[in-house]
Amino acid sequence: MKRSSTGFYSFRKQVPENLRTLWGKREVKVALETKDEATALTRCSIVLADFNATKMKLIKLLEGGSDLAPQDIRNIADSRVRSWGIHPDQAPVLKAGHTVEEYAEFKEAERVYLEQKELYYDLAADELIDEDQRQQDYRSGKWGQPDYQTPYKAQSKTTVAGVTAGVVAGRVTTTVNPTLMDAMNSYLEVYAEDKIGGNARTIQSQTTNTKRVLAQFASFIEGGRTAKGFQREVTSITVEEAIGFRRHLREQHPNSGTGDTNLRYPSAVFSHIIEKGQGLYIDNHLMRNPFYKLRNKKREEQLAKKKWPLNPEEFRKYEAAANDAEDHVKLLILFLLYTGCRVSDAYGLEVRDVNLTENIPTMYLRHNSIRRLDKDGIQANIPLVGPLLEALRSYEMSNSPNDPVFPEFANIKSGRDRASGEANKVRKMAKITREGVTAHSARHTWQDRLDAARVPIAERDYLIAHKTKQSSAVAQAYGSAYPAKNMLENQLAALACKDWGDFRS
Repeated sequence: MKRSSTGFYSFRKQVPENLRTLWGKREVKVALETKDEATALTRCSIVLADFNATKMKLIKLLEGGSDLAPQDIRNIADSRVRSWGIHPDQAPVLKAGHTVEEYAEFKEAERVYLEQKELYYDLAADELIDEDQRQQDYRSGKWGQPDYQTPYKAQSKTTVAGVTAGVVAGRVTTTVNPTLMDAMNSYLEVYAEDKIGGNARTIQSQTTNTKRVLAQFASFIEGGRTAKGFQREVTSITVEEAIGFRRHLREQHPNSGTGDTNLRYPSAVFSHIIEKGQGLYIDNHLMRNPFYKLRNKKREEQLAKKKWPLNPEEFRKYEAAANDAEDHVKLLILFLLYTGCRVSDAYGLEVRDVNLTENIPTMYLRHNSIRRLDKDGIQANIPLVGPLLEALRSYEMSNSPNDPVFPEFANIKSGRDRASGEANKVRKMAKITREGVTAHSARHTWQDRLDAARVPIAERDYLIAHKTKQSSAVAQAYGSAYPAKNMLENQLAALACKDWGDFRS
């Protein structure tokens, strides 16, 4: 059991080397989805028991016995044959209307495929060849004829070796076209495994959005019958249906790029299941992702909703309304107004990240046990000034340095959404309803105040924790080339700027 930098536990265990071919992987990784050690240990014991049960099955199989179910045997055989590149589904196919170059490529691929197949028979000859029949063929004169084919024994359908031989020969079919539900579940399983140790909220968001959009698609292709849509085989879904779904999404979101953005979820699912090697063929041609290049990113950018900064009057109204809110909500909004930080940066602060004892009070933005920094963010020491500093000095925080500054948000699963919701609720109470103005507008506002104060761009970006090549250089040289005192002067200059103008409107 391992604990990630974000505090979440996961089960990770190496597969014994002699079992990796049968198992199909080198390591088993399972997210335990908890930060609580006791809960993690309970879940880990369940996963470990399953791991050991699977291991014992495969050990018995290697020793000659088998207590595997017929489907398990077919799955193992299928995986083996595909790993060797000789599955019937992997046989090269010559397209209609081929060019000379395509024909040459096909013949070369066919040669390699047949050589690999012959190598398999050579290696398995002793076990597979029907020696009695071959002796009869020799005595009858059949053996040695130009069209003579080596006779093979009927293979057992209860052993991996027997089913493997049947798959190679084309006598046993293992390919089952996955349904839309199969494809989605497979994608989410692999996604969660690949993201172990990553941002838990990102994983949750990707999972939720994938299920939501795929359910919409399933409903669309079957006239509102979601369950039936999920049971559709992936190979039965057409490009025309994907295009129709895009039209449907655009009609739902006529004034934004959300419709096109949502196409990324089914596209990712189809790309995954096709690349997985499931043998997804349509008319002897490898299936193409029906959502390939359907998303129009230029359209998304053109329709993206603009976010405007607060003008001076809106700023004053927002701060006044915050003063009437609960202490933790008031403090959250003051962080937004007087540092320009993101909501996630504020709600994710630990007590040790807020330093009020030094000559220059600062907040330290960094990865911690509550959250990871935004992908566009940098680690930064940001001086605290004005009403925010005053509020912090009277705010009751925990004595434990690892505790959150905002337990009301940090201790719940949807903390960032809750914090953002509270900040926007106060904005609406202040009657700030101009199109394009949200709680996040406070970030653009502080940037405008820094600009109006003539703060150099590199230092401005550092102070709002915006990751650029220039601000990263400031972060590297902070304390030497960029003393904390200079950063404080920048913040105070922005604070003194009372009329920054609504430059972006």
